[in-house]
Amino acid sequence: MDYALSFMHMWNESNDDFPSGLKTFNLKEKKVREKRFESFLRKLDALAKTPVISGKMNSKEKFLSYLSCFFRDTLDYPSNLIQVIFSDEMVSSTSAFIREAKRFDPELGFKDIFQACRNVWIMNGLQYLMNKPVCLTPSVFAYSMLYPYTDNYLDDPCVSAAAKWNFSSRFEKRLRGEWVEAFNEREDTIFRLVGLIESSWERELYPGVYKSLLDIHDAQTQSTCLLSNPGLLGFEDSLMICIRKGGTSVVADGYLISGSLTSGEEEFLFYYGAFLQLLDDLQDTSEDLSDSLLTGFANAALSEKIDSYLNKTYHLGKKLTEHLSLLQASWEEEFKALLEKSTDLFLVETLVSNSSLFSLEFSEKFEAFSPLGFSFIQQKQHTLSGLPDQLFEQLFSQVLTGENEFSEYRK
Repeated sequence: MDYALSFMHMWNESNDDFPSGLKTFNLKEKKVREKRFESFLRKLDALAKTPVISGKMNSKEKFLSYLSCFFRDTLDYPSNLIQVIFSDEMVSSTSAFIREAKRFDPELGFKDIFQACRNVWIMNGLQYLMNKPVCLTPSVFAYSMLYPYTDNYLDDPCVSAAAKWNFSSRFEKRLRGEWVEAFNEREDTIFRLVGLIESSWERELYPGVYKSLLDIHDAQTQSTCLLSNPGLLGFEDSLMICIRKGGTSVVADGYLISGSLTSGEEEFLFYYGAFLQLLDDLQDTSEDLSDSLLTGFANAALSEKIDSYLNKTYHLGKKLTEHLSLLQASWEEEFKALLEKSTDLFLVETLVSNSSLFSLEFSEKFEAFSPLGFSFIQQKQHTLSGLPDQLFEQLFSQVLTGENEFSEYRK
């Protein structure tokens, strides 16, 4: 079964009607939540200035308490979902990853670490869904760390097509298990991360793991066409490239979690990854346009407002939840609710970040679904998390601490 074609069919069959049934927030409610937002930032700022001596656990508890209240009282997440997001297992995995990423490569910037951490959260969520222990394994660490080194390199407009092709060729050989001499320090780091995966999943016993890694590598390589051939691809061609990239990425997540997958698990994970990729592409449309990276949505935005594309993405998410039964997950309803809530906020943030790409009438109508006023969010010049980068990094660095797990893999 060609999952990408099936997902494209889901996209084409999704209607582009304006979303209905979403919770709305009146002006008074927005003002209350905006005050809570301001209070949240003040508390974090005060916590960041608190000297770290021996009371790390106290600082950690405060930090997590502030975040939990922010998600509940400002962003309107229900308590049962907050318990999942801030469970001891999720917090421990996040802490371990940030700590070990810094140990592995002290020069890696926090922006890259946070980007990689998003994949850790996806994999931790899949561990929940697939009834696996929720924790940071060497495979979760290695695969998530590959993103800052591979994906960003292949998307970099400053890197020549020839350099990308040469890297891609060597990386493919390494993924196939061949010995390859690293061309530079970046490649040496990437190859060592592959070694971490090999230490967990023996090639002969778990061929699906390495097939999935080759599939995502091929999809990443194909995605360079979006940058090297701007204007030559139509909307559906560029969208298909993005679908394959996102779908194969999360299928690889699944294999690296459990070693093998049923056909149903593989199908759902592909759809889930493709949907997440479309959400990312939608949010990054303005940035992609400025970089001449013509994803499907950036391609469409060259000639029209993209109101209908956001609507279709919303309805596509609804279709996705109908396939959750393929996983036979133990907490299907919680995952469905979390996906829907996160998608709603993601679309709100997309409108704020790409206001010029949507009609004014559409933006004003959609603002009713936002717990915060659009002008307020724009004034903050941050994402809905509301965390300035330096403050965010400082708090994570000094508060989320724990025992070493993979220190032998330091750079």
